[in-house]
Amino acid sequence: MEILSKLKKKTTVQIRNEIIRFLNLEMPQRIAIISDSDEDGITSAVQMKKFLDSQKHISEVFFYDHYADWNSGVADELSAFSPQKTIFLDLADDVVSGILAGAGSYTGKFVTLDHHQRRQIKNNKFDFIFFKPDDFSEVETSKYSTSKIVHDLFGGVDWICAIGVIGDYAFVQWKDFLEKIQKKYSLSFEDLSNLAGFVAATELMHTKRKPELFSLLCNANSPKEIFDSEMFNIKKEYDGEMKKLMRRYKEDSVSFVSLDLVFFEADKRLSSKFINILSGADPHTTFVIYEKPDVEYKASFRRGDFKVNCAELARFSVSESRNGRGGGHIPAAGATFSPDYLEEFKGRVKQFLRENYKK
Repeated sequence: MEILSKLKKKTTVQIRNEIIRFLNLEMPQRIAIISDSDEDGITSAVQMKKFLDSQKHISEVFFYDHYADWNSGVADELSAFSPQKTIFLDLADDVVSGILAGAGSYTGKFVTLDHHQRRQIKNNKFDFIFFKPDDFSEVETSKYSTSKIVHDLFGGVDWICAIGVIGDYAFVQWKDFLEKIQKKYSLSFEDLSNLAGFVAATELMHTKRKPELFSLLCNANSPKEIFDSEMFNIKKEYDGEMKKLMRRYKEDSVSFVSLDLVFFEADKRLSSKFINILSGADPHTTFVIYEKPDVEYKASFRRGDFKVNCAELARFSVSESRNGRGGGHIPAAGATFSPDYLEEFKGRVKQFLRENYKK
């Protein structure tokens, strides 16, 4: 049975209390946390686990990997953990539906917290509630990072939250919040950006060290402990790869000036972060970067001035592909499509812009 959240512009305290009542958090529970694995997802999971630990619940984190056949093993892992309840973090509704298709028998009642556009959650076998930022805030949904949602609902860790905010390029909306953190910990904005870059670098380039990264973030008492850790050297490797990618971009990217559109094929796992750099520097261009990993193409879409709905563009561009999936936010979205669909994918991107974008 689906329970739709009808709370509109209630306070964070009211929403927190509803979640606590729905999950029966007054009593000790076994709770699975299923989270995205980018900066926002990881920092959301860190804060949620720290809250649950402080309330004496038993919890375990499962990170969603967009590059893996994630459902192939998660059902067994969830079954082994045997959660009574589940919390989904920073995962779009269609992703949650996909997870439930393979592991929905093991979640128990669940809550989803995220900031993607509303879609229908399918394949649920248990009651659930879900909350988006527009339930309690006027801030643009895509810029109210899930790490900030968890922080505001459950009293998270400010500098951990900042990593997710910066990772989602929401620093304009949360300028005052970030400035307070900089002052509190004697950090520059560049320092905070380097923390976010370090988390991204580890997740993208050393994914097997993700549990180590998560443990480091959970146990660190200050940002200094992250900077002083051996793992932080990964950030230098990441910066080097980004510089090489930028050099190749300048040589190999393809522009369509009449549509303010750029295509580029990036290295595996780096497209979503590289495209943020490009869009941050030029918010008036629609960037489409794709990469071919092991099985399917993956694409990222960005447009910083909100003149193109990237979520709709992503869905339209792969709607004719076998097993095509797409969605996200207005300024940022992602998609996957079959290997034989690349040229049609590009054609449908251009078709969408011709029909929906005025230069």
